[in-house]
Amino acid sequence: MEIVDGDTLYGGYYTQDDIREVVAFAKDRGIDIIPEIDMPGHFLAAIENYDGISCFKQTGWGEVFSSPICPGKESALEFCKNVYSEVFKLFPYEYVHLGADEVDKTNWKKCPDCQKRMRENGLKTEEELQACGYNKASIHYTTDGSFPTPESELYAGPIKIDKTTNFSFRYFYPDGSKGDIFETKFIKGEYTPSKDTTLTNSGLKALWHEYRGSSCEEIEQAPLNGEYTAPGVAIPKEVKGNIGLVLTGYINVAEKDIYTFKLLSDDGSILYIDNEEVINNDGAHSSREVAGMKALDKGLHPIKVLYFDSNGGKLQLTVLNSKGENISETDNLYRSYLSFPGQGKFARPLGGDSTKGESLREGWLKVSTAAESCFRSPLVDKSASADTLREAWLRFFP
Repeated sequence: MEIVDGDTLYGGYYTQDDIREVVAFAKDRGIDIIPEIDMPGHFLAAIENYDGISCFKQTGWGEVFSSPICPGKESALEFCKNVYSEVFKLFPYEYVHLGADEVDKTNWKKCPDCQKRMRENGLKTEEELQACGYNKASIHYTTDGSFPTPESELYAGPIKIDKTTNFSFRYFYPDGSKGDIFETKFIKGEYTPSKDTTLTNSGLKALWHEYRGSSCEEIEQAPLNGEYTAPGVAIPKEVKGNIGLVLTGYINVAEKDIYTFKLLSDDGSILYIDNEEVINNDGAHSSREVAGMKALDKGLHPIKVLYFDSNGGKLQLTVLNSKGENISETDNLYRSYLSFPGQGKFARPLGGDSTKGESLREGWLKVSTAAESCFRSPLVDKSASADTLREAWLRFFP
C-alpha cells in the first residue's frame, strides 16, 4: 500500500513463505487466518494479466462490476483449480471464504463458450452456469434427521415426495472433503383458496417507516414517514435513507398452480402470502436471494412484504409458475385496496357513533367524492346529511 498525491494505491504481493510466516504467527496467538478467494467476479487483476480466463479479449468495468472469469472455458476452470490448490495448502483450516457475489453476467449471456456449456449441461440460466462451472462435487441427502454421508442417497434430480419431509443435503468432493449441511423442509398442503374481493387497485400499498435496525420484526413499531403506492415488490422512488418498508395488498395469479417465489434483498426481508411466512430473508446482509414455494388457487391472495435497509438497498420478488415461466411482469399481478387522499385523516372521527355536524358532513362528502371518481358513478346525493353520507360510504367500505 502506498499513498501518492493523496491517493491510496494498493498492490504488491505475498510470497508463499510470507504467508506461512503470517499463518504461523497468528496460530501461536490462537488465531486462524481464513483466506477469501473472490471469484468469478472481483477478479480483474488476474483476468487482465492471464490469457484464456475471460470471455473476451476486452476486459474492464461494466456499469457496476468488473468482467468476471469465463466459466465456459476449460482453461479458466483449470486456472481456478490451480489457485484453490495453492491457497488451500497455505491455509490449513476447515474453511475458505469464496466471495462469489456481485457477478456481472452480461458477458456470459453473449459468450459462445458459456452458452455452449449451458446447452451441454441443460442449464437454463447464467445463475445455474455459475453453480455448475465451479461445482464438481456430488450431493447426498437424508430424510431421517441423520447427517448425510457419501453412502447416503445421491441427489441426481427432482425428488418425488408425497408427505411433509425434512431434508439434509451435503456436498462431497472427489478429494474426500465435504461441505456444510443444508437443511430444508417440504410441507404438504392443499391449494390455498383465493379471496373474494373486488375493491382493489393496481400495485401494492407501501408504508415507509423511519427505521434503522437489523430485523424486520421491529419495522412497524417505528415512526411512519408516509404512504405510497408501489407497482410491485419494490422500493418506491420517494423512499430513501433509513428504510423500514411494509408492502401489503394481493397477488393475482391466473391459474391454480404451485408457484416459486424468489425474494432478493439488501438488507433483510420477509414474504408472507395468505398470512403464512413463505420466505425469511431477514437480518443485515448484502444482496441475497432466498426462494420458497406455495400452492395457490386461481385468484387473489393476500401478500405482505417487510423490508429494511439504511443505505439505498435492493428489493425484488421473482415469481415463477410450475413450468418455470417468469410471471413477475404480468399486468395487474399485484392489487391493493383503494386508498384516497385524506382517508386516514377522516377514518377515526367518522367511524364513531357521533355523525352530526357540518364538519363531519364535509368529511364524508370528500371521501364519497373520491370513491365516486374511482367507481365513475354517483354514490349519494351531495346535499345529503352526514348520516346519509356515512351510510353510503360504509356500504362500500364496511
